[in-house]
Amino acid sequence: MTKLDKYLSLKKKVESAQQEVNQAEGAIGELMKQLEHEFGCKTLKEAKQKLKYLEKQEQSSKKAFDDAVDAFEEKWGDL
Repeated sequence: MTKLDKYLSLKKKVESAQQEVNQAEGAIGELMKQLEHEFGCKTLKEAKQKLKYLEKQEQSSKKAFDDAVDAFEEKWGDL
């Protein structure tokens, strides 16, 4: 393989890698737009904070539901 062939092969690999980088950057950009549109988060940090908040809210709602079921069963028994 001549030096020219090696150069052309390397150039092709670099161009291919650059295309993959460009595609990945585009995909990340689209995901960030979706994150902002659907959840109102402009950064991953905001999204993580919102996730923690929503998880706490879910736990609180589960507890309130379980407490309501327990209260119902205490009052009304096994109908």
